[in-house]
Amino acid sequence: MDAVIEYYAKTFFYGFIPTLISGVIIGKLLRK
Repeated sequence: MDAVIEYYAKTFFYGFIPTLISGVIIGKLLRK
């Protein structure tokens, strides 16, 4: 059970957060 939670936690942190940061960077580039 813990392994499943850890897997989804890693997927969230290593998948969603980089995507979110990339989206912010792209957004700033498009505004210039």
